Amino acid sequence: CHRTPIVCNDDIACTADLCIELDHHCVHRPPDVDGDGFGDAHCTDPSGTALGSDCDDHDALVFPGNPEICDMIDQDCDPSTLGGADRIASISRRILSL
Repeated sequence: CHRTPIVCNDDIACTADLCIELDHHCVHRPPDVDGDGFGDAHCTDPSGTALGSDCDDHDALVFPGNPEICDMIDQDCDPSTLGGADRIASISRRILSL
């Protein structure tokens, strides 16, 4: 019994297109340059939908769900939460600059 070969090209330049021969299916992954396990949010499909969730794929300490620390960097990729520690640092800097 021969299966029909499958072509695993999704025509999205930023994804890695992999053929899983054992299951006879394709997997399309956005790049993960920093190796933190989260694909680059700047890799999008033709409609503009992000295929990954990592807001900074060049920093392994920035990814969704990462705890915020007091440094004014968005570690969890959610700008609305900049973490209590980041808010306190921001307020302290403003007070000190007065």
